Amino acid sequence: LALLITRRRVRGFSRRIYEKGSHLGILGDFVMRLDSGGISTTNEYRRSWVSWKAIEKVVTTKEYVMIFQGSASAFILPFRAFDSQFLFERFAKTAERLRTAALQ
Repeated sequence: LALLITRRRVRGFSRRIYEKGSHLGILGDFVMRLDSGGISTTNEYRRSWVSWKAIEKVVTTKEYVMIFQGSASAFILPFRAFDSQFLFERFAKTAERLRTAALQ
């Protein structure tokens, strides 16, 4: 029951943020670049960079690649953002490889 309530709250909160227009720079289309130093993201409103040392883990499911900066913050990339299964898997493997290399 708690999980259901939490999901509803998150869904409602997300919907309210999106509807008010305060999502600029947070939700939507981004260009993401991975390199040995970290992750950079850019969209029309915002540019940011995060070091691999700040990334806790990379999780891949059939539908998403999730790059966690902590328990409450993540880059979430849907499968539909990639042109093929190969590119989706390659991106996920590259993210994990770069994260692991930066921590050594």
